[in-house]
Amino acid sequence: MIGTVSTVAAWVSTSSSRLSYAGVQIALAFYLIHLSEFTVQISLTVARDRLLGVLLGTFMMWLVFERFYPRPASDEMIRIFVRNLRLMAEMILTTPTDGNEEAIVRIRRQRDQIYRNFGEVNAQSDAVPFETGAQRAHDMAARDRIRRWQASLRTFYLLESPLLQFRIFSKDADRLRPFAVVENEFRDACAHTFQRMAQTLEDQLNQKPLLAQEPPLLMATLDRFREDGEQDLSSREQALLQMTRTIASLVDRVQSEVAEEPLYSVE
Repeated sequence: MIGTVSTVAAWVSTSSSRLSYAGVQIALAFYLIHLSEFTVQISLTVARDRLLGVLLGTFMMWLVFERFYPRPASDEMIRIFVRNLRLMAEMILTTPTDGNEEAIVRIRRQRDQIYRNFGEVNAQSDAVPFETGAQRAHDMAARDRIRRWQASLRTFYLLESPLLQFRIFSKDADRLRPFAVVENEFRDACAHTFQRMAQTLEDQLNQKPLLAQEPPLLMATLDRFREDGEQDLSSREQALLQMTRTIASLVDRVQSEVAEEPLYSVE
């Protein structure tokens, strides 16, 4: 019996941050009842007292966090997502050079923080279905959109690594080549795109209506470069350019959806 209950409690405690506390409470109540004495516990009075204590603690948590100081999981999910967008914009604009260890360390910290934020967004999104209220349908709609957009941002996070290595380990002569110039222009436009998406989502979080607009597409920057001098690229630069086109297509799709779809719309 102890093994069975401990397994269930451990399984629940490995869930998201909003639900893992239930596993801890299951284990705590069970152990306080059966391990308080070195004997088989057959008195229901001990079980009653422990159960009432757990229920009282759960009620007080509900009263404080759901009524006095509510912090809906949907709002927290959007805040972390917005924070991640701005962190990505900051990472894109960082231009380390070979031997600049301080800049390399800073980028590693940014990437680690972005990765942790991905996990936190998922944890908060897992808690949204368990919340109730008049806004639940709208929160669920926002949850679906955030999860879809985050999947695209994860892909961007992975595709950006080769371009980041190009900036870190490229020689001084390479930074003057046409690809480096257009890559810098693309990074600047991409950072502005992430900042614009973050502001749009933050405005809606603060109850401001979405102003539908057509954002400038990143692919247009690369199309202009194709007309000017793509034939002068090396084989490595052509591969990086193709990856940049994939990133541009990915980000353009996300920013178009963010600009056109109201975050909380259920339609």
